[in-house]
Amino acid sequence: MKKKQTNIFLGFLIPFFLILVGCTANPTPEPSVFSPTPITPTKQNTPIETPNSADAVCPDGVVEISMDDWSNTDEALAARTEIITAFNVAHPCINVIFVDQLGFGADAHRLEQIRSGSASDLIAVESVYIPIYTESGGLADLSPFIEADLDFDPDEIYFESVWKAGFYQEKPRAINKDFSTSAIYINTSLFEQAEIPLPEEGWTYDDYLEMALALTLDKNGNNAKSPEFDPENIVQYGTTVPYWGGGLLAWFRGFENVLYSFDAHAISPDATTTLGYLNSNNAVEAWEFTCDLVHKYHVSPQAEDIDNIGGNDVLFREGKLAISGHYWGPWYQEAFDATPGLKWTVVPLPTGPNGHKGVIMWMGWGINQQSEHPQEAWKLLKWLTTEPGQRIYTRRALTQVKSLAVELQRINDPFWGVFIAETEYVDTLDDALHPGFFPCVSEDATAEFLLKTWKEGGDQLNIQQELDKLALDANRCLRSKE
Repeated sequence: MKKKQTNIFLGFLIPFFLILVGCTANPTPEPSVFSPTPITPTKQNTPIETPNSADAVCPDGVVEISMDDWSNTDEALAARTEIITAFNVAHPCINVIFVDQLGFGADAHRLEQIRSGSASDLIAVESVYIPIYTESGGLADLSPFIEADLDFDPDEIYFESVWKAGFYQEKPRAINKDFSTSAIYINTSLFEQAEIPLPEEGWTYDDYLEMALALTLDKNGNNAKSPEFDPENIVQYGTTVPYWGGGLLAWFRGFENVLYSFDAHAISPDATTTLGYLNSNNAVEAWEFTCDLVHKYHVSPQAEDIDNIGGNDVLFREGKLAISGHYWGPWYQEAFDATPGLKWTVVPLPTGPNGHKGVIMWMGWGINQQSEHPQEAWKLLKWLTTEPGQRIYTRRALTQVKSLAVELQRINDPFWGVFIAETEYVDTLDDALHPGFFPCVSEDATAEFLLKTWKEGGDQLNIQQELDKLALDANRCLRSKE
């Protein structure tokens, strides 16, 4: 919708992991907001050099504002320095101080800063923490800034689902830096050998299973559909589950691609209960589907095998995995392109009983409610998240700025275009509804049980009974966070 002359901002309903390098593929994928592996940067305050600021005419003096971020690779630091240097040239009366953070997983540290009044003017946030940062007094409602800025129309600038992922309680609280959706990585050589056409938009989870069965082979060349198939001697897997390996927990956000597709969510739309949601019939069906991939159909390795292999990406690079699963973002492009003999592509997520549904992984910034310079903070936030900053960040990442996606030929690109198209199918994120959802529902006991279903003996678990218990425990936890 266009902004009316009265400048009244109409809020959106709430809908859905990435640092700059996390949105992209590297020969060794960087930890990101998608990955449970924390980054360990150094803690320091780093002034950004401001060219000619001493010569600027600033009647009220130079205003100093701070921003934080957890991107700490050389490339990410260079990109940020380039962006902030350009901002300071355009705004010589504003000096930006960068505050190094403890990396993804530093939510407790940021919460302490927010509650003590020492947080940065711009607070970096992964989407799961938007509710708790807001409730703790950290993230301001951005509506007044948007209403007053006649040059800022989010409906015109951004992909809708990416923009809405920064909302909490129908108000914009943060704006995206970069993001990722999920897609399916395909080993095209293995599909060609099996004479299976590549999946296209509209393929179903039934199709996905059938392909995985046909593409899972034992040492004698029998596929998993054959009565002669030997599940104890598998040499090629059809697919895999959302587990990174290395003894970490299952990745619930990746599993939500399946959960939402099976017409299930883990919490009620009004964020009051997990009972009847986390343990609903449809949720049980989604859990059993991924459990059966491992234990009933043997088309996915067990979690212990993924640990021994070194991760699903290793299996894919070795040509022993046909379908990546349903949870990878665009992080492996360069690694797979650099793998000799590997022929691969990406295709859309399957369509489930609830249609084509998926999740988004998202990192951005919001303005600290306690900032002494909110207008200057808004200028910086706008610079970072619109054309000036996004033109630099999007060199190796997905951007929510539609015009840049078109200009840089991302929309029709056979790789990037698949991930951008998935923005149309992003479902409402459970994480965005309650400040306690992430610790109470998607992590700890729930993720631990999800992983247990993919380990040896997972087929002996009563998923319904376990989810009934988890839903009760999650409700108690949610109440403790209110």
